[in-house]
Amino acid sequence: MKRFKVKGSYTYKVEKIVEADNGDEAVEIALNHSEPMCEWDSQYQDTYSEEFDSVEEGEEFETIRGMV
Repeated sequence: MKRFKVKGSYTYKVEKIVEADNGDEAVEIALNHSEPMCEWDSQYQDTYSEEFDSVEEGEEFETIRGMV
């Protein structure tokens, strides 16, 4: 059996409430002075999406336990 690396990505829509004097400052605070987006206040599971990116063949790929 051959080995393949399959790549993709997944996303959620998130939001964060911050206090700021204007919109630009709110963006600065939320993106640069806060926890990563994956830890933000609200994650809406119903907005989850997946996207397939690529597949490549190769013997040197590490086996994922239980997958090969």
